Amino acid sequence: MATDWLGSIVSINCGDSLGVYQGRVSAVDQVSQTISLTRPFHNGVKCLVPEVTFRAGDITELKILEIPGPGDNQHFGDLHQTELGPSGAGCQVGINQNGTG
Repeated sequence: MATDWLGSIVSINCGDSLGVYQGRVSAVDQVSQTISLTRPFHNGVKCLVPEVTFRAGDITELKILEIPGPGDNQHFGDLHQTELGPSGAGCQVGINQNGTG
C-alpha cells in the first residue's frame, strides 16, 4: 500500500532540469500519481517551502533512504536538519508545491 511509505526518507531524482530532492514522505496519491515530501532539500539546499509534490512523470529515480520502524515517531514534520543535509538560503522548484503551479 502507498501508506506503507509514509514517514520514509527518500531521495527523488528528477533529471538534469529539476535536480535531486530529499525529504520525508508526507503523502502518496495513487489516483493523481503524486508523492509529497515535507521539509524538502533540493540539491543539498533546504527549500523555503514546507512541502513539495512531485508527479510520477517528473521522477526518473526514487531511492528509499530510511524506512521508519514500528514504534518510530510518526510526526512527519519533525525532520531534523542533520537527517538530510545542511540548511541553505532557498530552493528553486520547477514542479507543483502544495497543489499549485
